Order: sequence, then C-alpha cells, then structure tokens
Amino acid sequence: MGPSGPMTMNPATYDKLPYSPTKDFVPIGMICSFPLILGVSSNSPFKTVKDLIQFAKANPTKVNYAASAAPFQMASELFNQKTGTTFAHIPYKGSGDSVAAVMSGQITMTISDPPPIVGQIKGGTIRPLAVTSAQRHPQFPDVPTLMESGLPDLEVGIWTGLVAPAATPMPIVRRLQQELAKAVRSPEIRERFAQMTLDPVGNTSEEFGKIIAADIQRWTAVAKAANIRSSQ
Repeated sequence: MGPSGPMTMNPATYDKLPYSPTKDFVPIGMICSFPLILGVSSNSPFKTVKDLIQFAKANPTKVNYAASAAPFQMASELFNQKTGTTFAHIPYKGSGDSVAAVMSGQITMTISDPPPIVGQIKGGTIRPLAVTSAQRHPQFPDVPTLMESGLPDLEVGIWTGLVAPAATPMPIVRRLQQELAKAVRSPEIRERFAQMTLDPVGNTSEEFGKIIAADIQRWTAVAKAANIRSSQ
C-alpha cells in the first residue's frame, strides 16, 4: 500500500529517506482518493472562503490553521500560496484534535480528511466552507469546491495506491492492476468506500505513475515556498 503522504510528500520535505518512491517501487494502480474539507467553527463569522480570505488579508497576524500530518499542512500551505494569505501552522497530534481546536475557537480553520470532521459538520459545530476536489462531493452536495469559491487552480486529492518492488515483472504488475480495477468496481467495495467518503479509482500503472511524479513535483514546490524541511 502506498499512501500519497509517504509516496509524494515525504520526498518533498525530508532531506533523507530510506526509500525512493520512483526508483524502489513500480506503481500498480490507485485504489481510492478522497477530498479534504476546509472547515471553520460554526460560531465564526465566515460563511464563505471569500470571507475567510478577506479577513486573513486584513488581519494577517490573527489567523492560523490546525494540521496533524503532512497532507493537511501541505494543503493549507498551498492555500496560503494561492490566496496570498499567511495562516500560521499550529501542529496537533491528530485530526480529531485539530477539529476540536477549530470548534472551540482556538484555531481559525483546518483542512481535514473527512472522518474526523463529518460528524461535527452534521452536528452543527463545524461549518464546511469548501471541499478540495475538482467537483462537489456526493456526500456534501451543498459544499462548494475551492475552484467554485474563486480559486480555479486549487485542487487537492489525497489517495492510496498499490505499489510493488521495482523488480516486479510487468506481467505480474498488469495482472495485479487488472484485479485491483475489478475489485474497486464491485458494488460491495463501492458501498464500503462511500461510507468512508472514499472514491474508487483503479487506474492503470502508467496513469498512476504520472500522478505520483506530478504530485512529487507539486509538493516539492509547495514545501520549498513554505520552507518546510525535515532532517529526520
């Protein structure tokens, strides 16, 4: 299993890694992807992404974001870079902690994976301003995308894929890809994925490889601009 964080964000932020995602592995196919959700406290004055950006630009030292892992920090820094804002990074141990901090008003916003934030959205304590996918998500039909919110080139998808050791013979890679595509098309898998806010993919090895390479390039640029680097 190859999640997007270790496969495309770690290479962008770590000086040394014990593996190379492009040299040590051959991509088989993407299993699923999912959007992130930009959320604020329901008690905040922000009703739209535009409201949030306007406040952030007028009050650059008063805004921050909660993030517990690389995907959420990188997505938030990309938001900063695309909008010209300076939300400060406040690290948390988990996404649940990040969401709780936003609920309480300690933190301005968070860009979170769906599971920790969906319950709070339904409960009315978190207001979702946007999803990071290219289209509105079926589970959040009333929540606009960032692109609909005036940010046409801001799309972020997090994914999990299947990879194999680089020396794996291509006939085996092809067979695994075919079985993967078959599995994610099954009604049972699709139903389970829908419950988890996951979108089934099952693309080809070549398509998945291009996504990995493009994401590494993208996140490397984001990390460099935000001065995110780890020597560990």
